[in-house]
Amino acid sequence: MVINLGMNWENFYKDNIMSYIKSLQANPLELITLLLDLAIVIFLLYCFLKMVKGSRAWQLIKGIALLIIATWISRII
Repeated sequence: MVINLGMNWENFYKDNIMSYIKSLQANPLELITLLLDLAIVIFLLYCFLKMVKGSRAWQLIKGIALLIIATWISRII
């Protein structure tokens, strides 16, 4: 039994991902800003997780993540 999620992944890859990669190749400054933006977000996320690890906020974050995963799985099923 094949589950159709309503999207053709090959067309999505060709239309969206490859066109975005080509636009990054055409404009290298946009690639640099993208990498810088990713580095800043990853650093801030790391600092936040390091700060809340072991506290009650960490338990809350795990509970919210569990609810998000359960909701995602229920949509698939």
